[in-house]
Amino acid sequence: MTRKNEGIYTGFAQGYDLVMRDVDFEQWARHILRLRDRHGLEGNRILNLACGTGVMEPTWIEHGFEVVGIDQSEEMIVEARRKNSDLDGVVFEVGDMREFDLGEKYDLITCLYDSLNYLTDAADVRKFFRRVKAHLAPDGGFIFDVATEANILDNFTETTYAENLEEFAYIWENSYNLRTKICQSDFAFFRLDPNTGQFVRRIETHFQKMYSSRDLNQWLGKCGLKTLASYDGVTLNPPHSRSDRIHFVAGLQP
Repeated sequence: MTRKNEGIYTGFAQGYDLVMRDVDFEQWARHILRLRDRHGLEGNRILNLACGTGVMEPTWIEHGFEVVGIDQSEEMIVEARRKNSDLDGVVFEVGDMREFDLGEKYDLITCLYDSLNYLTDAADVRKFFRRVKAHLAPDGGFIFDVATEANILDNFTETTYAENLEEFAYIWENSYNLRTKICQSDFAFFRLDPNTGQFVRRIETHFQKMYSSRDLNQWLGKCGLKTLASYDGVTLNPPHSRSDRIHFVAGLQP
């Protein structure tokens, strides 16, 4: 049975930036622009799918882009709007990346930080790719990344992370099924309620599916897209068997 994600990034939303504070999102956002330039992509309209709390958008706005960010979690969008309320040229909306229809074309479409891995059914991945194709400008580019099985085996197999911060705490337990290629992450979040002074607990279970580059490239092709290149992590080097993360750059088929 396919494990589906339901009700995720609700309790996590208000503590997400604290938990992920060691990730250099500014460097990552600049890397996406570097890949854009490397592949000769033009235009200034970016559609960022599964945008989360809007951590990439400030860098892109600073470089003169207009950005639309979409995320399925209403709570994450609330945080994105709050954090970026002083930015011009960015809009955040709630939407499912498998089903959205904006009636617009974009020069660059992104889906980052292993968000694609949250689509645990191959049919959903193909739905997502078809939505991207429908929204991509003729000379536009699609950049996304996936976490790899090597990453999961090294960092998220029978592993527990926990942290106790002043207003937010979490316990993060992980397991991986080699047969189904599904990583299960069980989260317990504890957030301080400023009105009562008590910690409120929320529980979430996240599922991520590991996909091979071969399958992703094949599905891109079947959905009217073509792979232009793939890269190891936040580098310009080709991916290898121990890559933690792979970035793909794709465009429309001629």
